[in-house]
Amino acid sequence: MPNFIKERLNKLHGISTAIDFIYINTMGNVCTNKCYMCPLRTFDGKNTIMSNETFQKTILQLKDIGFSGELHMYAQNEPFLDKHIFEKMEFAHKHLPNAGLAIISNFTVLSDEKIKNIINSPLKYFSCSIYALKSEPYKAICGRDNFKLSFTNQVKFMKEYGKNPKISFALYLMNDKHNQDDIEFCKHFIFNIAPIRRADFYETFALFNSNHTPPKHNKGYINHCIYDRFQIMNDGDVSLCSIDAGSAMHIGNINKNSLKELQNSKQAREIRKRMLADKDKTAYCRWCEFGRMENKFLYFLPIPQSMRSFLNKRFSSSFRNEHNVKVYTDENIKQKLVRFNEIFKDGEEDKWLDALENLRQEYYADRDKDAQIRS
Repeated sequence: MPNFIKERLNKLHGISTAIDFIYINTMGNVCTNKCYMCPLRTFDGKNTIMSNETFQKTILQLKDIGFSGELHMYAQNEPFLDKHIFEKMEFAHKHLPNAGLAIISNFTVLSDEKIKNIINSPLKYFSCSIYALKSEPYKAICGRDNFKLSFTNQVKFMKEYGKNPKISFALYLMNDKHNQDDIEFCKHFIFNIAPIRRADFYETFALFNSNHTPPKHNKGYINHCIYDRFQIMNDGDVSLCSIDAGSAMHIGNINKNSLKELQNSKQAREIRKRMLADKDKTAYCRWCEFGRMENKFLYFLPIPQSMRSFLNKRFSSSFRNEHNVKVYTDENIKQKLVRFNEIFKDGEEDKWLDALENLRQEYYADRDKDAQIRS
């Protein structure tokens, strides 16, 4: 109980007691897609490579504080546009061996060489946001007609990954209005076909709708993210939010002050206190559906976390209605790889989209047959 009270009092005063997540933007706000729900969509500034001096300074500062959390080598951008991303991963792993290196990519700029480098890299978590398995909904969601390129690279990667699944590779599928007519097949693909470590299907979350306006305001909720995660932009600017493309929650620069100093600087504590009091009108937390939101009344009650989590999910409109996750063993992955290679044959890359369509038709035919039998 004393520790609980002390920890909650720290939160009330805007004090961060741990750094668990770091997001490093090594390329600026650049991406091959323009996804409608992404905060980068309307920010085109800061598009320069992070200097080695700034990157190494960031890593060494994290080393000084004994950082062992998740180190994300991206910040809503496409990380593999950085030609030196693998060198940076090696440097980070050398100095932060206990940190969990992570990257999310849209698979549009992968090559055979990059695929091999990823599989042999020190990454612990690697993910691909597939969004849709048809060209039309993919373009509607991502703003670019990159579906064929992305899917081809997905197949190439999964074929290699299934042989040596040492990193945690995940496919993320978003339940979006644009892919509603095909969502059941998409779920079937990531849960039953793809040789991956983790399949993650979630309801749509969008920081901005098509009119670039916040969909809602999460009043009455506390967001844990602002206490234990930081984003370092390519020019060294530091923010309390990992999706803060416009630096609305900017607290300083890594080249002027250490992250340890910035963690509980006056500006950082003031932002957290304003967020807690629902007085901050710029921060993404006010409408974010991605962060770890919790009802403030429940958060400050000394009740078991399991009960608090149950009540939050039951009464909070901030939680997604559906978030299905399945994790597979090495044996599961190897078994699915056999079937996957039968569908997407080596040497027939130009036929992989046809194979995907045949798989789709087969799935819906079997589904309709089962429905007729049950009726």
